[in-house]
Amino acid sequence: MDEWRQRGALVHVHGVAPDEDLGRLVDRLLRARPGLPRNAGGDDAPLLLVLEDPALPSLRARFADTLGMGGRAALSGWLRMDAAALVTYAGRAVALLRRTAAPPAPLVLLGPRESRYQAALDTIEACAAQAGACRTLRWSAERIRKPALLNALRLGAAAALYLGHGDRSGWLAYGGLGSGDFAGRAEPWPPDETTALFFSLGCGGAGPDGMADALVAAGVAGAVLAPLGKPLHADNRRLAQALIEALAQGHRALPCLLEAVRATMVLLHGAGYMVIGDPGLSAMAAPHALARGLGVFAPPPDAVLVPAGTTA
Repeated sequence: MDEWRQRGALVHVHGVAPDEDLGRLVDRLLRARPGLPRNAGGDDAPLLLVLEDPALPSLRARFADTLGMGGRAALSGWLRMDAAALVTYAGRAVALLRRTAAPPAPLVLLGPRESRYQAALDTIEACAAQAGACRTLRWSAERIRKPALLNALRLGAAAALYLGHGDRSGWLAYGGLGSGDFAGRAEPWPPDETTALFFSLGCGGAGPDGMADALVAAGVAGAVLAPLGKPLHADNRRLAQALIEALAQGHRALPCLLEAVRATMVLLHGAGYMVIGDPGLSAMAAPHALARGLGVFAPPPDAVLVPAGTTA
């Protein structure tokens, strides 16, 4: 916990009232943290709010409206955990922050089997391949079933992107993959199996019992970027491509990634987006993530499969 606190990205808030002015709260907290590091653009270091009060049903939307992508100098993230879960998350965050760059970064692409999503993933995959900084692992619904996917995701990827149908409780692809598939497990995934950054563009982040929170609490992701409500498909497609382009250009830290796509986000017409988890994390993979990912059996439907020991 001490190593995490030294980074200056953690502010622990207790007992926030439902009518709390979050903008003033964060301004006060930022003023109380003199000498913190600033990013390349001169902005404040990322700020993470940890709320322990369980009776805060209306805070998330107001939180994102006030602190999310509205041009505030400090990128803000949010966690909703009790003290015991926070200690576990702190250890995970430190492990993720200790990861080092080892290109190409494994990037998992997820989505439904519908043609419009397949076309979008084709474009994203081609973009990543041209730059060479990322190695895509495409595990969309026509290539892998849910039980195999749940196991495959334990590779420790640099980043993962879900582009498809969904709501607050989860994704509609893979026969339905939701918060219940991750919540309530006896132990969260170990840090070397955690995907550092998860762009879950098909599920809203407007509830504490939703998919985005479950991904972080279960150790599946270090931080999740999720929409507040029901975003337009066109918006998600544009944002997904902008995020992958930024990753392919070598941006790794979440604040830098979101700064790189700011112009795209300003043009979006649908719901806003917010960060659940530490906004200071970066898209760095575990040491053996790429090898693990390449070992996953998820061929495209038109692949010609050759039995072992034979030649095509």
